[in-house]
Amino acid sequence: MNAWLDRGRGAVRAGRTGGLIGGFRSRRQGGRGLCGAVGLAWLALVTATAGAQGFDELLGPTGPGEPVGGDASIMVPADDVGADDGAVVLPPSADEISDEGAEAVVVDGSGGITEGFAAGMGRIVGVWPMTGGGSGWFPASGIGGGEVIDSTGVVNGWFLPTDPRWQVQVDALMLWQSNLNSRPLFVETAPAGRTALDANQALNDVAVGPRVGVLMNLDPVYAIEGNYFTVRSFSGEQSTPHTQGGYQQVNLAGYNFADINWGQVISRGQIQSAELNWRRRTCGPITWLAGFRWVEWNQTLTINDQYTDTTATPPVGTDQFVTGVANDLYGGQAGMDVVLWNDGGPVKLSAVGKAGVFYNTALQRTTVTFAGAPVGPLAAAADQTSFFGELGILGTVRLNKWWSWRAGYNFFWLSGVAVPSDQLSITNANLSAGPASVLVNTNGSVLLNGASTGLEARW
Repeated sequence: MNAWLDRGRGAVRAGRTGGLIGGFRSRRQGGRGLCGAVGLAWLALVTATAGAQGFDELLGPTGPGEPVGGDASIMVPADDVGADDGAVVLPPSADEISDEGAEAVVVDGSGGITEGFAAGMGRIVGVWPMTGGGSGWFPASGIGGGEVIDSTGVVNGWFLPTDPRWQVQVDALMLWQSNLNSRPLFVETAPAGRTALDANQALNDVAVGPRVGVLMNLDPVYAIEGNYFTVRSFSGEQSTPHTQGGYQQVNLAGYNFADINWGQVISRGQIQSAELNWRRRTCGPITWLAGFRWVEWNQTLTINDQYTDTTATPPVGTDQFVTGVANDLYGGQAGMDVVLWNDGGPVKLSAVGKAGVFYNTALQRTTVTFAGAPVGPLAAAADQTSFFGELGILGTVRLNKWWSWRAGYNFFWLSGVAVPSDQLSITNANLSAGPASVLVNTNGSVLLNGASTGLEARW
């Protein structure tokens, strides 16, 4: 240890208290009003449209003679799907609704109507006198889906007979964080400048958590779903070999000492999300969805090192740098659920994609323990427009009428968020180099991916 290094550490210890009180600053970046207004305005537009006509104004009305609420598959020709595929064909015209009070009628493939109950002839619907006169159509119990229509073919009611009414899904999510940001933490002193430890070397183990979803079918076309999941902890660590004076700090919150014998980085992260969506099935394989979502991403980066101090007892000293971030995202999202394979058998394959622009309140907090003396915490916050997207492939196997087994693979992407490694260079806790200062960087991204498996109950 040379005299310059000893003097530097002693100067920081002597000036710690005054520098911290005088230099602590928390800065908030602009953009709160704009970010919030954009997200809320988008959500209000979608909600108003859904409330007026269930997205029909966006997707187009369903007219007489069209199939609705289908469960078709983009990988299976329509001719190969049986009559029990869950779709219902509305009557070709109001003139053909002539048997008020009939228990059931059959709409066959050619669009004709046959009285009576004949499941083998086609898709089954029922008819009964509506309040105020006229007739309405609805699916026979246990057969499939359709809409109540009047003589003009307009939907006039929710909570129609449908089976199943409720679907509850419980999965185990097994995720990895795939893109820890590259940021050199320590470099070698000989040869000088070569990276000895990078933040992205804190590769994390698989993290496991529950995902619970509840779907209520209002009728065979419209549904409301809610989902929640939490996964913690994405943990990983890496360290350098012990080498006497072999490493130098790389601007760790203002510190750049070149007397380091050993360095270590530890990463911890967690995510949780809740969403509420409105769903509309089409006559094809696509179910459209839109709704509101909240996402929280928290992560902490801890950096430890050891050095030799010949003027201290014991002669081995330690430093610690702890930087934590929190991101709270609120906003609207839209997406689709697509049936990839459904031939009427027990196996079904689908894909779901959701994405949205979110208002994000991002925070960062840094605490440094330098030569045994704490500095901080130093904290800052910023308002940011962020992106969150989800993509998943899901296969289900129907075990019986009430139960199915589920398995799939999922991707979750966050962009425009604060991550710990981005905060080190914009934070100064080295009081010998000036007053303490702190900002928050929200240009980071997070990619999570992994498998899921669980059960679905229907009734």
